[in-house]
Amino acid sequence: MVADKVSYVEDIMENDALNERRILKRNLSLAKGEETAVPIEWKYPWDAGAPCPHVLADGHRVFLAYCYTVSQIALVEFIRVVNFKFGGPNDEVLHGHPLYGHGLEYYEAHEIINSKWIIEQEQINAVHSRHDSERWQTLKHFVFTFHDEIFECIAEAYNVEIINGSFRDALCEATKWLFDR
Repeated sequence: MVADKVSYVEDIMENDALNERRILKRNLSLAKGEETAVPIEWKYPWDAGAPCPHVLADGHRVFLAYCYTVSQIALVEFIRVVNFKFGGPNDEVLHGHPLYGHGLEYYEAHEIINSKWIIEQEQINAVHSRHDSERWQTLKHFVFTFHDEIFECIAEAYNVEIINGSFRDALCEATKWLFDR
């Protein structure tokens, strides 16, 4: 019994030390002006095991749907989207992601500060005759780390709706919004 309590306390201390180390690495990365993943205060966490994310998109909006509770789907609408990615890596190889040592965490929503992807996308767009560099200052790079995939998006903002029902219900709602808004 005493050995179990000691082991439990040691586990907590080790976990606290790892969390402190991640925070210090993130803060150092920010201080150096490096590309850094900062967790967003996300009110709609997903189950680490099987959030089953789905993506629906047109050229300017992207919808990300995932299991929020057993009977609810979180539907995240990203607004003024420049680009998005959806797929690997999964959680088993997340530690190989370039942002892992720069704040990227498992099963979290992040904003990427000093995003190289935004810079790259603006450089591509800069050849356009009506390029507006001020517009690029309002964009944010978001990363959501799920169990089997990562979702990344460059957008100006997002809205979240909780849909009571199935993925079919949530994606039907998103489809209506794509065509009716």
